[in-house]
Amino acid sequence: MGQPESPASLESIAYLEAVPLAERRKEGLVYTPRRLVDFILDLALDVTTQPIESTRILDPASGSGAFLEQITFRLARRLVEKGVDFSVPAGSGALLGTIEACVFGCDKDPNACAIARRSIRDLAGRLLGSPIPPKFFDSNVQVKDYLGVDKLHFNGDSRFDLIVGNPPYVTTSRLSTAHKNELRDLFSSANGRVDLYALFFERSLQLLAPGGRLALITPNKFLTSESARPLRRLILQMSCVNVIAIFRSHRVFGGAATVPCVTVLERGGNAQAINLLECDVSQGKGIVVVSKSQVDCPRQDGEPWFLADPRLLEVAQLIRGTHAHLRALTRRISSGMATGRDGLFVAPCSPGLDVEPELKRPAVRGQDILPFQICDPKLEILIPYVHGANNKPTLIDMNDFPKAVAYLETFRGELEARHCVREWKKTWYDLHDPWLEDITSVPKILVPDIARSNRFALDTGYFCPLDSAYYIIPVGVHPEYLVAVLNSK
Repeated sequence: MGQPESPASLESIAYLEAVPLAERRKEGLVYTPRRLVDFILDLALDVTTQPIESTRILDPASGSGAFLEQITFRLARRLVEKGVDFSVPAGSGALLGTIEACVFGCDKDPNACAIARRSIRDLAGRLLGSPIPPKFFDSNVQVKDYLGVDKLHFNGDSRFDLIVGNPPYVTTSRLSTAHKNELRDLFSSANGRVDLYALFFERSLQLLAPGGRLALITPNKFLTSESARPLRRLILQMSCVNVIAIFRSHRVFGGAATVPCVTVLERGGNAQAINLLECDVSQGKGIVVVSKSQVDCPRQDGEPWFLADPRLLEVAQLIRGTHAHLRALTRRISSGMATGRDGLFVAPCSPGLDVEPELKRPAVRGQDILPFQICDPKLEILIPYVHGANNKPTLIDMNDFPKAVAYLETFRGELEARHCVREWKKTWYDLHDPWLEDITSVPKILVPDIARSNRFALDTGYFCPLDSAYYIIPVGVHPEYLVAVLNSK
């Protein structure tokens, strides 16, 4: 049974492309390619013996229906395999009844929900070769915030046997302070630099029936990031991990530079090992599984999940030996300063920013950092802070710095348009990132945020790194020795 072409799929792509890029980024909207939908559904359905026609399936961020459409087609194919004849009333009724009993979606966007409903009606009509009742499937896709306080109910039931999909990837920096506080009240995994996809994990685990399965494609950062420690802990407490498919590059979604992974969990259960797949995207072949292995389930509560073929992990452990981790030799590892408008806060030293000298610091970019060497770009950055006891920073009183006032007021409209002012309600002349201390005078190791080779250099206490660089503040080790190790092979 081959799948017919779907005009609704083309409509959903056109709709997404019509949404302004800024709005897509704010809401984490991205179209999930058909090959990826099929790959995720294969993984989700392969780990169970429960027949799909008796499985309540939810896409918690259904958008315009990419997953719902493929689930519906698989249901139809299953009924055909069981001998159901769609050309007779009993058969057509069985298909429509099964779809409405098994396929559910949720999304905040009412227009996307309308497209999703149409896509299922369109597919059902083509499968049956006859008109579909006008209200068919209407209540199966709800316009609702999956992470909101209102719980989902379909046909009086809020439990699902399978939750599958591609949740939005929206980092803390794109959320308002009020929204972040609300999410932290609702979710134990809303920690540090939280991303909405992590909260989709938590809400989905809450809605799964015992033995139910969860299959989400998300960024792979949650496997190791510090902010995802509560999420990893929660996953191990509430579920067992069946499969993790890791992609080798970011060439998975069009227009989204994210290295993803697919995680398949089972609510409850007692898995002894994780099936680890290493995947790539091949031109003309779709998704290719490059290697398969089994790895032990993580046992350390919340610790990073370093997943790889056990033979590679054994080699890595031999190389690592008893050497200390970098984090044990540092006070802080952080990205450099983000202003939200480098064109206003950063300028060449000559002629320089026309502000009070005590508010200026020499700046350096990632591109200026070479192995063991920093090429001074002769830039300066305006830091609107004064420093008291223990180097504690305080945002300046504009009355005390008339030259800075005159300079910044010229660009007030641009500064107020920044995300940190509009959404986070920061003072209009504040920096985008928090200024925690005057790192300019602190000895530190600098490194570009992106580089093809090791490029670490020691700054004995002169530069303020911009956000295209990272800085490492070492403790308990000679900085020059650490730079040498970091630049080595």
